[in-house]
Amino acid sequence: YIPSFLFTLKHSSRTMEIIIDLTGLNDKSNVMQRFHEVLDFGKHANGDAVAVGNWDAFADSLKWLHAGGIYGTGRKITFPCVLRIEGYQYFEQEDAQGFAMLKEILEKASAHYNEIHQDLRILFTSNTH
Repeated sequence: YIPSFLFTLKHSSRTMEIIIDLTGLNDKSNVMQRFHEVLDFGKHANGDAVAVGNWDAFADSLKWLHAGGIYGTGRKITFPCVLRIEGYQYFEQEDAQGFAMLKEILEKASAHYNEIHQDLRILFTSNTH
């Protein structure tokens, strides 16, 4: 179960929009956990969440959104897709290096999908609620 404040999914004119609300999060572990909760990267065979704990695993998982995660056990994302990141300001303020890494990884994921002719757009926006 994902509380509604963590996940909003909209389909408009064939574009999937996923809102990831980082409000109140101030470290990379919690941010990765929130992305996992929303995007559902899937689980390892032992039941542990995929892509929670290190940036490399997080980056790898973002490259497999279309397949339901690295192991195919998560939610499959359709394209075109917009990931709208809200409430990121506290994380940016408390962990500038972590925030810079998050942005870099998301930009690389977007470029990866562009290379395989899929549209993944990343937007950092102010909270609207």
